Amino acid sequence: MTLFWIATVVAVVITFLFVREGVREFVHLRDGGDRGVEVEVPAEDTGRFSLKALGGVVASFSCIVLISVTPYAWYLLPVLSLGSAVAVVVAFSVDRRARVSKGAV
Repeated sequence: MTLFWIATVVAVVITFLFVREGVREFVHLRDGGDRGVEVEVPAEDTGRFSLKALGGVVASFSCIVLISVTPYAWYLLPVLSLGSAVAVVVAFSVDRRARVSKGAV
């Protein structure tokens, strides 16, 4: 039961950070976003996206297989969802810091 409460506190903190970063991004976009930025970044077509997508499909399939084989794999899903939420929070904050360093806030 202790693990549940620790995970709950961690999830609440991550949720707060997720919502805070999302609100900051929406405010930035509402205020005009990067409208004055003249730099265009060309898209890279290196084929790496296909490998990442295939890796995601294999990982998802593996999680489904693990869940059907052992009940302990159900503990993997909340950890993965919290990890992906942390990744989104980090991406928002890295993007905001990059804008601040370029002076485009």
